[in-house]
Amino acid sequence: MELTLNSRVRLRDDFHAMDIDDAIVIANERGGNCYGLELIARRIWQLLPRAATVAELCEVLLKEYDVDRETCEREVLEFLNDSVREGLIQTAD
Repeated sequence: MELTLNSRVRLRDDFHAMDIDDAIVIANERGGNCYGLELIARRIWQLLPRAATVAELCEVLLKEYDVDRETCEREVLEFLNDSVREGLIQTAD
């Protein structure tokens, strides 16, 4: 199932994240996988402690970064859909 701007997403409980320099490193307790997030992906991760819609995330990013709405929405949806497929986040609907 692909996410839309109205989809609610949140962090999974079984991942731990830590700031290392300018990145966030995410470790999965069960699978042993690690992921590194930088720049905008890092900022999105910081915005997800609570469930939020994709549109809400985009609104924050539009205020913080010099990006047009169409590009922001497309790239945030791509990142979040990839994150759901990888099991890093989950839908909160």
